[in-house]
Amino acid sequence: MNNITDSSFINKGSPSLNQRPDQSVPTNKDTKGASNNKHVLIAEDDKFLGNAYRVKLEKSGYQVTLARDGVEAMEELSKGSDFCLIILDLIMPKKDGFATLEEIKQQPSLKDIPILIASNLGQKEDIDRGIKLGANDYIIKSDYSMGEILDKIRKLTE
Repeated sequence: MNNITDSSFINKGSPSLNQRPDQSVPTNKDTKGASNNKHVLIAEDDKFLGNAYRVKLEKSGYQVTLARDGVEAMEELSKGSDFCLIILDLIMPKKDGFATLEEIKQQPSLKDIPILIASNLGQKEDIDRGIKLGANDYIIKSDYSMGEILDKIRKLTE
């Protein structure tokens, strides 16, 4: 089973204030083994955090698409992009992460995409529910630095 007990509370990395939070800029960098053709979907309604994830991932060679809720995430997935990972918040407007996760796992073309739940819900029941619904890993956002989150992403996209 996945390790969900690591703990660190220092949040490193800051997004560029000149870039729109939903902007995806392909990069030619290939840092620490990330391939530039690896495409990550981030479903996160917090604009600052979504942008921070985007900047960190793009600097590490990933292509990133941001969705602000579960409805947008499903719209992006329906476009047929070849995502190697979905980072999924649980508390979002329109459609929450649990409902989005259930819908993803019911679709044959999407069910094998690894999913990392990144949430501030830290109750054992929430973690168990996320894993039972098919998430590959679950992190409590406030317990991980951006570097530690990137390490988990790398492991899930190898």
